[in-house]
Amino acid sequence: MSNPYFDYLKQKQLSDNTQYLYQSYYRRFKPYPFTQQGIDDFFSKPKINNSISRAFLNSLLEFLGMEDQFKLPPKPTGKNKKKIVRDLSQAQIQAIRDEAYKDNKIRGFMFDFLYYGAMRRSEVCNIKINSFNWDLWFENPEDACELKLEMGKGNRDRMVLIPAHVIKDFVDFYMDKANIHPNKISDLVTQLNNTTNHVFMVKSGDKLKGIKIWRIIKKLSKLAIGIEIRPHELRHARATELENLGHNIRTIQHYLGHSSPQITEVYLHTNTKHSLSKIKDQMRQTKGL
Repeated sequence: MSNPYFDYLKQKQLSDNTQYLYQSYYRRFKPYPFTQQGIDDFFSKPKINNSISRAFLNSLLEFLGMEDQFKLPPKPTGKNKKKIVRDLSQAQIQAIRDEAYKDNKIRGFMFDFLYYGAMRRSEVCNIKINSFNWDLWFENPEDACELKLEMGKGNRDRMVLIPAHVIKDFVDFYMDKANIHPNKISDLVTQLNNTTNHVFMVKSGDKLKGIKIWRIIKKLSKLAIGIEIRPHELRHARATELENLGHNIRTIQHYLGHSSPQITEVYLHTNTKHSLSKIKDQMRQTKGL
């Protein structure tokens, strides 16, 4: 049976991950009486009074038209412990990638899309077969393939690039899985462009949830390099790699879909030794001027 509150969340066009979290808190809140005392008791439980649970309850009160009838308890005092973002080496990235493909090809593609596209996990969940620019890529399959990410953070679309070797493997895998044997390339392109299925789905046919990607990456990284990393740390690593390849901060900002270069700076982990090396190289090039 459809839940009116869950339908309301969809109408608000919240991200899939936000909807999932609000629904989770809704189920946890359901046993409590819908009274001020019930709300206070709910938030008194360990690890409940946080920004997400508060946003959930505000949205529920808004849905019910009861914003002014109840009060949320005070926010917890003190700063939250900042999450560690590891400075991952390319060797570590490759080790996790190898572990992903060893597990199965779908997880390998998930890792490559997540990393090369510097994606958020919610964006990976939304990738469809026709999200790729197949027309352009089949004209020159030696080039990277454009992948459109629709309605990312801040409800903004953005375009990322997936390397040609990854896309070639993905197309071959998909053709085999879907039992596609076109007579002409144009027939294949037409079918890919018209396929709206999500790339990453569960057995029920629903698209994969962001929390599942989070768990997969933590498991793979633990097996590959002995530490559990979060998907967002791969986004940081890709941003740093792009800077090391010589791309300026504005280019990286647009690629990551940030609203300002100041946000992008937080993602860059270039160390002092590398920075000095880049300046030294520039000085060699300008010697005598």
